[in-house]
Amino acid sequence: MHKWKIIFLLLPFWLIFYVAIPPFQSPDEQGHYNFVQSLSNLSYPSFPKAGKLCDSSEVRDVTNYYEGNKLPFNENKIISKPNAIPNRNYAEKINCTVQANQPPLYYLASTVFYKTATFFNFFGATRFYFTRLSSLFFYIIFIIFSYKSFLLLFNKKTSFFLSVAVGIQPTILMLAVGLNPEIGAVSLSTVVFYFILKYLKTGKLNYKNLFLLVLISAAAILSKITSLVVIPTCLFLIIRSKNLNLTDMLKKMVIYLFFTFLFITPWLLANWKVNSSIMLDNLALVYPKTLTAPLPTKVVVKGVLKDFENAMRTIPGMIGWLDTPLFESLAILELIAAFFAFTMGLFATLKERFGTFTEKALLTSVLFVTAVFTFNLYLAINFQLRIGVSGLQGRYFIIGVVPFFIVAVYGLTKFFRVSDQTISKLIVNISFFIYFIFVLFNFLPRYYV
Repeated sequence: MHKWKIIFLLLPFWLIFYVAIPPFQSPDEQGHYNFVQSLSNLSYPSFPKAGKLCDSSEVRDVTNYYEGNKLPFNENKIISKPNAIPNRNYAEKINCTVQANQPPLYYLASTVFYKTATFFNFFGATRFYFTRLSSLFFYIIFIIFSYKSFLLLFNKKTSFFLSVAVGIQPTILMLAVGLNPEIGAVSLSTVVFYFILKYLKTGKLNYKNLFLLVLISAAAILSKITSLVVIPTCLFLIIRSKNLNLTDMLKKMVIYLFFTFLFITPWLLANWKVNSSIMLDNLALVYPKTLTAPLPTKVVVKGVLKDFENAMRTIPGMIGWLDTPLFESLAILELIAAFFAFTMGLFATLKERFGTFTEKALLTSVLFVTAVFTFNLYLAINFQLRIGVSGLQGRYFIIGVVPFFIVAVYGLTKFFRVSDQTISKLIVNISFFIYFIFVLFNFLPRYYV
């Protein structure tokens, strides 16, 4: 019952973001909306040809509504420099299928909302906002399974506080109100993490449970490829399962890997049929710069470190958070506190013998966060080697937020020698403060995420 109280408590916080963030202000929203439109027309989107732009009727309908009602896309901030809200020309002259490299599950869910809005004859902007509700669907799943994950380790009050703290993080809410598959990946990966902890606690990883893990893992990956981070943690669960000899362990690992990739094969085949490539990326379109020679190792290392610095600083609240020295200082302080807590939790975890469920769950959480970090390190290196630019973003790390909180809370309880309930109450109070500061200085002046 607690989980539904959390949902109703968080909905007003979500609604502020939903109302305040206008169309195409969530990352890459034009391309995501066009993906949904393609699927609604029973057409799998193809990757655009180099240099070829197209006009989206859906984007045009929304921009026409805003301009016709004198709701401009460009306004000046009260604080600092003018913002960079896309204007009409930018919104229309975008590659309609620039997101065709993404897996389709999130878009299929969004298509249900889009078709429902079409059935009731909603006009352009209203249809757009109704389609955005698909992200609320995944956000609710995320909150429910965040709470259930915390509840496996903490009491109800602590789990309640931590779930609320997670739910009102500005970056998570930004993903929860916009059209972006990131929220699908975060949501379903958290579901996978919950079942990993559950089976670790019960010690029952039979073939029925294993197949459930396969289904959810495949669904997470089919939301966004970043969900590949769930795979090593699932393999760790198999390794740590009780009463398994080496043969059974290897058999279950093979079954998990085989069926997980079997279920994502239709997406790979669809890409092959439409685009003559199994998997695609859009780096060449987003960053048309190409390198004529490999970068020196020193330059790549410096670029990767700079990329991580930029990504870390945007985790607390994306762009708007960093536009003044005040916000930059707050963001840096928040990150320092978060990583201090996680480091304390990491050291405390490594001292354990991993005999109890709590100790095993902490190690599992550390491995999950490590997988997220490693995947993003790969992305940063890839950005540097292929195109020589920084492309890593803070939202890519949000997929590991629940295991991160688990380790951080454990670290703070050990360091300050207080209860996890006291720590969780402090965290939720700080989260409320961050939320209202963010709203006050970003939404009231009409400056958007």
